[in-house]
Amino acid sequence: MKIEGFIDNTGKKIRNILSQMVSVNNSVMNDIVLINIKRIFYASIIAMPISLAHIIIFSMNISSSDEKETKWRMGIIISHIMLFFIMGILGCLCLFLRKKEKINLLMRLIQNLTIVIILIFGAVIVSIDQLVTPNITPFLVACTITGVVFLIRPLVVIIAYLGAFITFYYAIGLTQMDQAILLSNRVNGITAMGIGICLSLILWKTNVSNILQKRFILKQQQELAEKNGELEYLAFYDSMTGLYSRRRLEELLKNEISVIRRYGHQSCIIMLDIDNFKKINDNYGHPIGDMVIKQIAYVLKENIRETDAVSRWGGEEFLILLPHTSLSEATSIAEKLRKFIEDESMFIKEREIQFTASFGVAGLSGDKNDSLELAYKDADKALYLAKERGRNCVETA
Repeated sequence: MKIEGFIDNTGKKIRNILSQMVSVNNSVMNDIVLINIKRIFYASIIAMPISLAHIIIFSMNISSSDEKETKWRMGIIISHIMLFFIMGILGCLCLFLRKKEKINLLMRLIQNLTIVIILIFGAVIVSIDQLVTPNITPFLVACTITGVVFLIRPLVVIIAYLGAFITFYYAIGLTQMDQAILLSNRVNGITAMGIGICLSLILWKTNVSNILQKRFILKQQQELAEKNGELEYLAFYDSMTGLYSRRRLEELLKNEISVIRRYGHQSCIIMLDIDNFKKINDNYGHPIGDMVIKQIAYVLKENIRETDAVSRWGGEEFLILLPHTSLSEATSIAEKLRKFIEDESMFIKEREIQFTASFGVAGLSGDKNDSLELAYKDADKALYLAKERGRNCVETA
């Protein structure tokens, strides 16, 4: 029973490991195909001149008295002519496809076809070479290039190399008649196949790890950017109303004062406070008070100019920056906003809640270092005066 349990647990672990490997391999396939398409393009640029060189060199002095050598030369020339045109076609297709981000069936087909072609041509050229030489260098080169250049998933690696070796095994038997050399070459072919498989597996593992690492880093960067965006929002905006925060508006006010000092134009600020806000909270509760603040914030945001900036200054108090605006224009704007707020109302449990606000208007000056503090005091005094005069009105400093 213990042995059976051990075997079952071991089997489950192996299945889980294999399942995870398949899942990981599937997750990176699109990235792998794009990498291979680019590599096939560059491989074609290198392979075509090499094939052309073989064609030219083997075409020299082709009229030999040795029939076997003539067959060998013609076989090499024909093989490289075919390889030249095939790699040219694949290279042109990859030139077009490598800029695409979406993987399609043609990309996958080209990837697999290129791997098969290189391995098969390696086996074919070796079989032709057996007419004059016992070496299997082309097959070794094909296995090595395929293993080093292209990214092939492990299962496909095994199938591709086994298929290439079977082709190699029977192809050299057609041209190599010396049984000792034939046996030696077939055994060496196993070594070449093993080298190619080993290189492919190492390259696959390394690149999959790199892709996953890049994704992890990219995910961290995106999360960091989102957190920075959240922090920036918290620093620049009021979380309840979506208006500028006090800190952000103070920055805008300082910038505006610097511009005023340089160009000498007029700008103003408007300070407003919700009338009898404590009574609203006491009578209806703080959640309703918050809704009133949000409603007034919406009215202000919708009715100021694009060049203006409005902030929730604190509690039920708001501050508006009006660049390039005279005191009389600012007073007129404040009066329009006061009227908009006065016309607003909310219905809570079929009961209408109306609210108003008092406004204080002051001009910004660039004459003194404490211009912002002075403007704020002037606006606060004007607001206090509006409260003293019965609320729901506008006063100018």
